[in-house]
Amino acid sequence: MADFDPRYTTTELATLLWPKVVVPEAYIDPKTKKAKGEPAYTTAVLFPNDSDDLRAIKELSIQVIKDQWPGLDIRAAKADKSLHLPWDTGEEMIAKKTKRLADQGKEYNGGDDYQLGHTILKTTTKLSRPALAVLLNGKLVDLLDDTAIALHKSKFYSGVQGAVQIKLNATEVEGKKFVTAYLQQVVSSGTGKQIGGKLASETFGGFAGKVVAEDPSTGMEDEIPF
Repeated sequence: MADFDPRYTTTELATLLWPKVVVPEAYIDPKTKKAKGEPAYTTAVLFPNDSDDLRAIKELSIQVIKDQWPGLDIRAAKADKSLHLPWDTGEEMIAKKTKRLADQGKEYNGGDDYQLGHTILKTTTKLSRPALAVLLNGKLVDLLDDTAIALHKSKFYSGVQGAVQIKLNATEVEGKKFVTAYLQQVVSSGTGKQIGGKLASETFGGFAGKVVAEDPSTGMEDEIPF
């Protein structure tokens, strides 16, 4: 039983990418263009690689992994792809896209180069809509009903500066280990340059069929192995 809180609330604004936090959407298979799996609320969060929030999330992930799988060689499990984490580097994301386009006889045009030097955290939840809030005139306003959400839904766009609260959970599916960042709260500042041109399914495809129920760090001596 974990003796720590697996939740983490970001402390600085970061860029939210492809947020689907007002209405849940199913994963769309990019090959068949058909919905797959149950609708989910999702957003990716773009962190600079030297972000304090990113480091804290990685440290908390280590705690979650060690609590769920004591003695696991995290480096080896990550290397042999038996352990899947809820983030990718920008370089990894661009490499995947470049290969995918090459398989289609196309070339990568550099449109995602803003991801270089960053890490993309993938968050999701199916059980219920995450709590939403917006910054208005310097004040944080909770969106407590559908009327308030409808009024401010345009503030949850790809590229907006925002913050999230997540709950990390470790689970095993078909012999593979997963750490999932379940989305609990989202705050939009309403500011930030619009970023588009990419389907959320390209980022969250790895979650299809692997999101499970949500009930399932300072002072760490170990070097972060990822």
